[in-house]
Amino acid sequence: MTEQNENRSGHALRGLGALEAQLMEALWVSESPLTVQEVVDALGPGHNYKTVMTVLNRLVEKELLGRELDGRAYRYHPRMSRLEFLRAVADELVHGYLEAYGAESGTHLTDAVDAVLPRAAAAAEKAEAPTPSPAGPSETPAPPVYYDTDERRPAMASVIGIAALLQIITLFLRRKR
Repeated sequence: MTEQNENRSGHALRGLGALEAQLMEALWVSESPLTVQEVVDALGPGHNYKTVMTVLNRLVEKELLGRELDGRAYRYHPRMSRLEFLRAVADELVHGYLEAYGAESGTHLTDAVDAVLPRAAAAAEKAEAPTPSPAGPSETPAPPVYYDTDERRPAMASVIGIAALLQIITLFLRRKR
């Protein structure tokens, strides 16, 4: 793994679990750092305060979040943007794949990404398409859809990650020539 994909403690960046992704998304879209209760409120009903606090603290340990004491509560903030995170995870993924299967496997990876990219783009486009309202156009636009309903993964993250992956593979293959 490359040095840029490791946090300060030397741990590699990894993809996020479902709840971790939801917490990171809540913090990425927030304009300011949030307390645990504010994160729970942003997630909506059905989320346990202690579970959210535990996962936020684990994200701090992984150095994906920072926290500052504000009175008696911590306020949490992302240490990197969504795009920086996606790029780092994509870099690690490609590096690990090429390290495990050799440089010649890059062609197969490129072919696989080329086959999946149109489907991922179509799914993201469908998820973002405005749904007409029977009462006519609404005054406020619907919030962007970041999670596929079935898989609970960031939909846009998939598209951005694949695009980043293509860029990385192209750069890697050009350097080998």
